[in-house]
Amino acid sequence: MNSEALLSFLITLAEFFLGFFVWLKNPKNESHRLFFAFVACLVLWGLSDAGLRLSENRAAAEMVHKLGAIGFCLFPAVFLHFVSVYTGYGRLMNRSLSYVFLYGGALALTMFHTMGFITEVTITTNGIFSVSHAKGYDAYVVWISLCCLISAVLMVRRYPSSSLPEQKTLLLLAFGAQTGTLPLLFALSLFGQVLPLIYSMLSKEFPLELSGRVISTLNFLVFLSAFAVQWGTGLIINLWPVEAGRYADAGYATAFGACFALLLAPYVLLLLSRRAGASRE
Repeated sequence: MNSEALLSFLITLAEFFLGFFVWLKNPKNESHRLFFAFVACLVLWGLSDAGLRLSENRAAAEMVHKLGAIGFCLFPAVFLHFVSVYTGYGRLMNRSLSYVFLYGGALALTMFHTMGFITEVTITTNGIFSVSHAKGYDAYVVWISLCCLISAVLMVRRYPSSSLPEQKTLLLLAFGAQTGTLPLLFALSLFGQVLPLIYSMLSKEFPLELSGRVISTLNFLVFLSAFAVQWGTGLIINLWPVEAGRYADAGYATAFGACFALLLAPYVLLLLSRRAGASRE
């Protein structure tokens, strides 16, 4: 199993347990059931992504891609349905026209998706199956943007009359976190997408017959480094005494500062090497 497929599978597994846990808290509650249905769509999409990268031939990749289209196209509609019920606007879904618009549109996009109109199967330089945008991808962007916009309006209307725990939940749904950490999460989502580029960069620096070994070595170093950094982070935090059942803030600040220094060091080395190369020229 390659690293990208493993990552997709682990994220999908975490999503499933989250949705299952919420559903178990109150299986008869409509909002809980809808949240689980929303997560189920993401799980189907995630399993499709992992299966696509593990496919050995194009026919299998196309079949897995079509199955993932169900979750990919349905999850915006299910999320909007969930938000309407959670925010107390479930009456909007009591009309048959609402179901026709919401799920009819999702099913139409699913049909177009299976025909390769939204995304299509491609092969990367490493010989791994992936997906790319097709001609009708803009239609999907409009669809998901419309569902998110309506969901945001419902949450904003609900927010002033909600209790404090409900307000925090609405913020989590709308932004993924409370507003104080939103810029950090935005930066993480923006710069975190650069990491997969390392695989394609390294594969170009070595002969084609060695690319498999190079990628495997990189994967090994990634997992080894992740273990070392996590273990070291805990070791630094434990240097401070536990007070009132919680770890000291200074320990967290020092540990995360050390992690930041480790991240900064390669950029400094890169800048120095580029300047040294420019001076030689």
